[in-house]
Amino acid sequence: DNANNDAQFSNNKIESITSNFTGPSIFTGIISKQGRALFTGNRIGNPNIVNDISIASYGTHYGYRIDNVLPSNGNFISDTLVNMTFSNTAENSFFLGIYTTSGGPDSNTVQQCVISEIKSAGAMTTIDYTNPFENAIVGIWYFSSGNGQAVKNNSISGLRATSLTGTPKITGIQLGRSNLALELNVYDNTISDLTNIAVNASSNPGIIGLHLNNVQDTPINLINNRISISNGNNTNAVDIYGIYDNLITSGSGSANKFIYHNSIAISGNSSDNSTSFAFFIESNGNTLRLRNNILHNTRTSGSGGQY
Repeated sequence: DNANNDAQFSNNKIESITSNFTGPSIFTGIISKQGRALFTGNRIGNPNIVNDISIASYGTHYGYRIDNVLPSNGNFISDTLVNMTFSNTAENSFFLGIYTTSGGPDSNTVQQCVISEIKSAGAMTTIDYTNPFENAIVGIWYFSSGNGQAVKNNSISGLRATSLTGTPKITGIQLGRSNLALELNVYDNTISDLTNIAVNASSNPGIIGLHLNNVQDTPINLINNRISISNGNNTNAVDIYGIYDNLITSGSGSANKFIYHNSIAISGNSSDNSTSFAFFIESNGNTLRLRNNILHNTRTSGSGGQY
């Protein structure tokens, strides 16, 4: 219960878990709720066994979680999530791989982590791009404040929305900060091979590589990130966004966004009216500097626009 105490989780391995209970129950691999948290070298799931972690219950599930009540540092370094399956199709069933709300004075980072082959069957009935919890899967959910903020050198691949119905969306990295947050650096991350097989006649499901969301007044720097999304061989109507920017300022500051040297490739084929954007901006009140990026979209679709 002290923000100045150390809480270190190192080199733990969590494997071979199966839960067939289909009611409300939350899976969390490792959680820290107080103190200066350091997660390093942990692994949840066996890289050699498909569906090594298999959970049938519904709720908000977590891989690694820092949810500090008191302002204290929180860092993830070289942690892994692999071969995890969440099979419940309830609307409120979703998985957040690395979740952090740390707000320490020195360091609040997610770096050199690997998230791969995660499946979720959560079937949302609405599509809401302003609500970070409206996702079947989020690889990294970053809602930190304080100093030394960075999301860097992470690899996210193989996130699978497996519901056949509804409007689930999946997001590689979700950046949702508040006006209390200081400058954030997001660089050298790789996001690829995200798939969503849901079909909905009224609203398209979605895939987002990197999502800027919420209201804040401090700078954010996106540099040298690599995003490649095609929805695999699936041709269902899914909207795809390489970077989705609906980060706005409250008017009390200047939330400058520096988006430099990123490479974004959108490809694949889709039916009906689905659309896609290598970079999509829906924000206002900010200064955006979009420079020296490669934005490439070769996706084809029935009647939707590809940008």
